[in-house]
Amino acid sequence: VCFTLNLVLAGIPMLFSVTGGNDLDQRLRGLAKTDFSKASGVVLDGFFLDCIDESNQPMDRRPHLDCMFEVLPKLCLQLPSHLPRILTNIWQPDEVARAVTCGVDIFDGTLPFRLSRSGLAWLYPGWTPHSAASTTSRQTPFPSWIAFPLDKELLKGSSGSVFNQPLQEGCSCFTCQRHNRGYISHLHSVNEMLAHILLMM
Repeated sequence: VCFTLNLVLAGIPMLFSVTGGNDLDQRLRGLAKTDFSKASGVVLDGFFLDCIDESNQPMDRRPHLDCMFEVLPKLCLQLPSHLPRILTNIWQPDEVARAVTCGVDIFDGTLPFRLSRSGLAWLYPGWTPHSAASTTSRQTPFPSWIAFPLDKELLKGSSGSVFNQPLQEGCSCFTCQRHNRGYISHLHSVNEMLAHILLMM
């Protein structure tokens, strides 16, 4: 049985992972010792892009991104050209475009699910429909989070104004047009599945 199973597994294309954090030399050393003859693609993960501090507050990830984008093009030049390169933990449109110029082909798109599963709404301070539709080069605003359910003390101190706001002012999506933060907070409080669905929209 084991022999048969090994033959089956041997015929399945594999994704190879090139690790080494933000250290280019370490990644290149691992690359030099890797046999890519059985690979169907290369996963580029392990970059230090954690942007949550010890108190679970968002941090500026741009310094980490700059470090990654310094390593990435040099690393991609050394990879077999016929294999697709998969980069994880990248989701912002400008980050994706920048990674493409470095030689990356495929990206991890699980962020909306991971955020909504954790009860987090990802917002863009200063975002407007006009800026979203603009084709001119611009820097994506640094996002902020709303963690659900909301603190009930907010209701006492703000006369309910925070609870009555949409997730993102000016957004035309189904959630922002039809529901407010208070309703979504209530859904999270009672563990209603709709809470996560609305955050995904």
